[in-house]
Amino acid sequence: MTGRIEQRLGERGIVLPPAMRAMANYVPYTVTGRHVWVAGQGPFLDGKLHYNGRLGESLTIDDGRACARIVGLNVLAQVKA
Repeated sequence: MTGRIEQRLGERGIVLPPAMRAMANYVPYTVTGRHVWVAGQGPFLDGKLHYNGRLGESLTIDDGRACARIVGLNVLAQVKA
């Protein structure tokens, strides 16, 4: 990840979590040309599943937003690794 991207994240007070290790038998990411394919990301914080359920049933819209943010940061952390 370029220094510019990390700088912009820092300006917004966003800190990337440590990249998670693969939890099963898969490759966490693959680079093909200009594309990065990231696998196995979820709403994990400190190695533990932070949210579990279905949006609209056991999870609210706000929970969904929080999950999306966590997953997005986890993906960026994996790409940075």
